[in-house]
Formats: sequence, C-alpha cells, structure tokens
Amino acid sequence: MEGSVKEIVFARVAPESMREKSFLEPLAGTYDLMGTQVHIALQGEHTLVLAIPGQPEYELEPVEGTEFGVKGQPGLCIEFKRDDAGAVTEAVVTQQGAVVSAKRV
Repeated sequence: MEGSVKEIVFARVAPESMREKSFLEPLAGTYDLMGTQVHIALQGEHTLVLAIPGQPEYELEPVEGTEFGVKGQPGLCIEFKRDDAGAVTEAVVTQQGAVVSAKRV
C-alpha cells in the first residue's frame, strides 16, 4: 500500500502445545503406507521425524491441530486421525492433491 515501507509478511506459527512431548508421543508409531511400513518417531523432546525405507529422515513441522508439514517437502503434509476413544489410528498423507491413508500397525 505504501511504496516506501517494506513489505509486511505474516507467518503462521503453530501453537506451542503442538511441540509438547505429551502431544507428540501418541502420534509416534509405525504406519502402513501402501504396503510400505513408515515410522514416525519422537526425536528429542519436541520433534517428530518420518522415516521411509531407503530415504533420509524428514522432520515434521506442526501446522494446526494434528496436521504437520514435512520440512523441505513443500505441499506434503501428514494429518493424524484419532478414533472415538482418542487413540491415533491412521495418518492421512496429502501431496499435490493426492490423499493416501496410512493405517497404524
């Protein structure tokens, strides 16, 4: 709006609660992604990592709710789903419009 003022950039920051061990720990586990077992693990106290056989580990970055982006992989996100009892039962992977469910093993 004002040519002499630097551009204002708004960055959404996930709530700190999404980085707490008590929130992240239940999301960790093994998931069946189209016949391949992928592992989500808690690294340290505040970070989830995704391990896919034959690939490097990817850090998951909190977005909102139980949705995480994959660091260094724009457009790739993982949302963890819970059943009525609150147990994590699957991870829904979305990449470039394709949605794939990975059931917890």
